[in-house]
Formats: sequence, C-alpha cells, structure tokens
Amino acid sequence: MTEETRKEIVMTYLKQLRLNRMARDCESASREAEQRGLGYLGYLQSLLEGELAHRQEQQMRQRLKAAAFPYQKRLEDFDFSLIPCVSKVRLLELAQGAFLSSHDNVLFIGPSGIGKTHICSWA
Repeated sequence: MTEETRKEIVMTYLKQLRLNRMARDCESASREAEQRGLGYLGYLQSLLEGELAHRQEQQMRQRLKAAAFPYQKRLEDFDFSLIPCVSKVRLLELAQGAFLSSHDNVLFIGPSGIGKTHICSWA
C-alpha cells in the first residue's frame, strides 16, 4: 500500500468519524511529531488535543448562541471605576465558576445602569 493510498484511507476514516479538525491537522501534526521525535503516542496526543480544543470552542459558541444574550460582552471590558461598589476581586472570583460546583446561587441586585447585564452576559 502506498503512502498516498494510506493517507486517503485515513482521511476518509477521520471524516466518517466526524473528526474534522484531526483530518485537517493530521499531516502538519505528523511532520511536527516527526521533527520533535514525539513518536506515535505523541502524534496521537497532539491530534486529540487539537480536536478536543476545537470541539470545546464550538460548544462554547453554540451555548452562547443558544443563551441569546442581548449583546456579547467581555469581563475585561467592564469599567470597575464607574461603579466602586462592585468588588473587582469578588467578581473575578465568581468568574472562575466555583459557585457552580458547590451549587450556590448568585444574585445581582441594583439600580438600572450599573452593569448587571454586562456582568451576567460576559463570554
């Protein structure tokens, strides 16, 4: 079996398994693994890491789209100087998401215009 035939078969398998990122990256990852002397497992690890990162990114985009936030904001864009009563340290702590695993509720209360929606819809 020639190398080209083998490549076509692998690409077909990857596409049938819907491993699109791996199909796209398999040749470049192969060359890199060979240059760095990573061996078969290193090559496979590199491909799997790329596929996993790609899928996680896609899932995040899908979840943000499904959430239908009124607009997309980033926590880095929040101007803490305008609202001194908002603790930057506490907010960054909440952004880590520890409250999710402990099943705690988070409630943002305050007058209109202080950035509650911005904080709640950050991505």
